[in-house]
Amino acid sequence: MISQVAFLTRIVQVECYLFLLNNKYARSHKQLYQKRGNAVPIFDISEKQLRSSVNEDWQKMEGGALVCVVGESLKMSTIYRIEHIDTVDHDEEFGDQFVVWGDLVAKFVNELSYTSMLNKHSVNHPRLRDNKFPIGFNVADLGKQMSSVEVRTRDGVITLGSLE
Repeated sequence: MISQVAFLTRIVQVECYLFLLNNKYARSHKQLYQKRGNAVPIFDISEKQLRSSVNEDWQKMEGGALVCVVGESLKMSTIYRIEHIDTVDHDEEFGDQFVVWGDLVAKFVNELSYTSMLNKHSVNHPRLRDNKFPIGFNVADLGKQMSSVEVRTRDGVITLGSLE
């Protein structure tokens, strides 16, 4: 297990990206997996889903990165910092299940549907045609395209880029 100091050092070294994760069918991660310290289960994806080339951005995710999970409301609201990613459960049909654990770090000041938010900030991703998730697409690396968007933290309103 990584010591807290080593983990904090790793966070500083990670180039910060915002990943958009697709959970629009409302899979209830908090009911499926138990909380670990401050980290909550925020997303999971199967090995079978990761075999699809459309989810290639998954390979870039690591501890320290920022993620926003689009849920059933289709709004971009909450930003988490990935604490760790675990492999759990093996299923004959779907393979291993990968669970992302994160700490809540901010909320968008203006919560909008993900399509409206991405359009408003001129975000481009090759797989998000018209800024909508196609079937089977679950992980989008948005890079630093939303760095100037305002978010609310415990310390007040800052830009997303300031969370880096």
